[in-house]
Amino acid sequence: MGCGASKAATIGLGVIEVKPRIQIPSDEVYEYDIEEGAEVGGAQSGKATASTEAKHVAVTEDSSASEVEEYIQYLRGFYDINGTLLAQSKWPPIRTIQFLDLALVEIVVKEQSRNESQPPDARKHAMKKRTITLDQVGKMESGQYYRCVVVEGPPGIGKATLAWLIGKRWRERAMFDDHRILVHLQLRDRSVRDAKQLSDLFRHPDPHVTSGVIAKVTEVGGKGSVLVLDGFDEHVIDLQGKSLITKLIGGKELSGATLIVMARSSAGQALFRFRQGCGFQDQLVEVLGFRKRDIDSYVDRLLRANGTLLDSFRRYIGCHPHIFALMSVPMYCAMLVETYRSHSGVGKPIPRTITELYVAFAQVLLVLHEKDEAEQVETQLSAELQTLQIHRDELVGVIRDSVGLLHSLCTSGVLTQPVFGDRDQISTREKNSLILNAVEARAINVPQVYHIFHTALRKNQFLNTTTAKMATTLKQLQEGTMLPTSPPKWTCFQGLAPSTLSKLAGIAKLAYDSTLKSETILHDLPERAQTLGLLQKRTDPMTGCLVYSFLHSTLQEFFAAYHVMSLPIPQQKDCINKFASNSNMALAIRFTSGLTKYMPSSEIVDSLSSVITPKQKDNASLVENLHWLFETQRPAYIRSLIGSKEQIFHCEGISLTPFDLCALGYCITHSSALWSIQIQQCNITDEHIRMLVLAEKGKVFHHVTSFRVASSNLTPSGMVLLEPVLKNNTCLTTLDLECNSIESEGAAAIAKALAHNTSLIELALSQCDLDDEAIHCLNIGLSCCKLQKLDLSRNPFTRQGALELSSVLKTHPTLKEVNVLLCDEIEEDGAAALMDAVMSNTTLRMLRLDEKYRHLVLQQQSLINRVKWT
Repeated sequence: MGCGASKAATIGLGVIEVKPRIQIPSDEVYEYDIEEGAEVGGAQSGKATASTEAKHVAVTEDSSASEVEEYIQYLRGFYDINGTLLAQSKWPPIRTIQFLDLALVEIVVKEQSRNESQPPDARKHAMKKRTITLDQVGKMESGQYYRCVVVEGPPGIGKATLAWLIGKRWRERAMFDDHRILVHLQLRDRSVRDAKQLSDLFRHPDPHVTSGVIAKVTEVGGKGSVLVLDGFDEHVIDLQGKSLITKLIGGKELSGATLIVMARSSAGQALFRFRQGCGFQDQLVEVLGFRKRDIDSYVDRLLRANGTLLDSFRRYIGCHPHIFALMSVPMYCAMLVETYRSHSGVGKPIPRTITELYVAFAQVLLVLHEKDEAEQVETQLSAELQTLQIHRDELVGVIRDSVGLLHSLCTSGVLTQPVFGDRDQISTREKNSLILNAVEARAINVPQVYHIFHTALRKNQFLNTTTAKMATTLKQLQEGTMLPTSPPKWTCFQGLAPSTLSKLAGIAKLAYDSTLKSETILHDLPERAQTLGLLQKRTDPMTGCLVYSFLHSTLQEFFAAYHVMSLPIPQQKDCINKFASNSNMALAIRFTSGLTKYMPSSEIVDSLSSVITPKQKDNASLVENLHWLFETQRPAYIRSLIGSKEQIFHCEGISLTPFDLCALGYCITHSSALWSIQIQQCNITDEHIRMLVLAEKGKVFHHVTSFRVASSNLTPSGMVLLEPVLKNNTCLTTLDLECNSIESEGAAAIAKALAHNTSLIELALSQCDLDDEAIHCLNIGLSCCKLQKLDLSRNPFTRQGALELSSVLKTHPTLKEVNVLLCDEIEEDGAAALMDAVMSNTTLRMLRLDEKYRHLVLQQQSLINRVKWT
């Protein structure tokens, strides 16, 4: 097999029954119920063996270590509070997530990749990826532990879930069993990120325990301790700074501790390179998320109760490959299924982009919140009416007596809407505003209007007013024509009550402020904060304080972008520039770009041009630019920004997702430029090719002149997908498939395409596992194509394959160069036949052979200048 044989397969988590309290892949904590006997991480889940218990640990047990023992027991309980630290929280419509099976690969950087004296060709394959199990996270092949493990992946892929699973496995003594302490630190919490001393990290309700633990841990330099730093990507940490977290990462504090850092791809790779520069040997692990079988199983489990809906959803994702590409991210998978369920049969459009998905999903949450709120009001009203001995038929008369007070509020212009606060605690002015907005929202909902009025009247919160005002407002109320005094100027949500939109504006402002501060754990909010079902609250078990957080950090970023788009144009531009100045805000800009679709004015789109440019300095920025453009869904804007000059998409050494290629395909198709795609070591699979081929109804390759996907994970199936695209293509001139497992079946597909293609002039199939059968298949297409350069080097075909190839080369009218270097099995007869073909074909000017055949060349003086060797 060639180097393309390394496949991204599943992590050995087996099947894990996951029943989250917050029922979606969340930044917070899951409840894990692992079936007895299930294989987890390649090992049997269960109690530690006696030998495990006997292993040496750095923190010694003695009479003075009682604080350490108490702390260890506290931590084990910390990871065993029903598997979660969150209070029970109701979050429909996400149903129980019934399993989670994530694929992990380790990115291995070989030693020679850092040798600058090496030729570039020798270094380009130095970075490899290999499948690992959960048990291999943090462990070297020698059995020793890495000092740092960087776990990277896109938002929603399951990094936080993996962090908590590691904690649970440690509690069960199934991972890091010779480490006495494992501390989970949420860097989204400013109290952790801004920690000044170790006591801020090794927290315990009893300060004496904390002091004892720190003394012991410090004494041994952190050996025997694991620190899980969750959320490294979501805030700015100066790696050259002097904060405690920076000292831990830089190895200047607790240098013997093992660090596990969870980060998004760009931040994770930056951290990995930083520590490499400091001389550390770390492990880089990538979370790949769901595979096709995981997606199919998940969808089946959630929709199988409704066979019609299940069949409909399968047809839907079959017709929309870019949507299926999104579902490799577990959170997006859950959101898409539930959004489809809620939209099915009501004529609502199904999301096409990530922004549209979040808009649709947030709408579902907000509508459900309004419904729940109305039910609560109805319950409260029934109880109050019974207490006051008022019959429902009398409600209209009671409201008529109070409606003048309502009109007074309307004319006073009291419009401020408090976002958070208990109705019994806020001021009179705020209370009036709250009542006003509630009545505006449901002017003909008589029970709710009465409930709000009666509560306020009993507390003497209103002043007298005139009969004329009372009559006017009563008429509006009865006719149902009372309109909001200050309707929202813009929103992407439809059909929500103005009061909900008003509260949402405040929550969005909170999301924006918190995002800029790089905080997702929110402190200092009232106990009865109105969250619209978008935030969750819990008591921090370490401090006992009440904290809030959005249901997921990406939801916070979405509403931060929503706030930006609600501002006047000049302020929007300022906020977008703030986002652009921080590499961690890439997703927020993606949401901002997507929300422009809902804007009545296109002015804001122009301001995006200052941060979206066709060319970027690094791979990650280039990929993000594609997504920003894709989210806008504005073809004219893409054409104007990219222009007509040929574009080069060059990406190397980062893992691209199938959805990345969907975004690329959209930008290529809707631009007026020709494109050269150069992708190397980016974990490209057949699924990536399928996305690119099917994107935009198969029009992508009509704009591509060069397609290079060297050192990837393509198989014959990928070539079958490319065949129909290449057959009638009149634009593509270069196809480089070097270092992929193409084999004979793939060669046959390529040959069928070559038989019809008239534009391809360069084909690179080096190290593609081409044997004699593959060469035989390939010859069929070679005989009638217009290739000028063919690279077959590093392939295992033998003398027989060389003889068949030579018969085609003798008469080929356009071939000018053929490379068969390092084809060790062709023997002298095969090499001689190839040289004979060169002598017979005056068009064929260059044949590259191994040096061991030099003596054959010297026997033919006419070949000396036409045959090159290593």
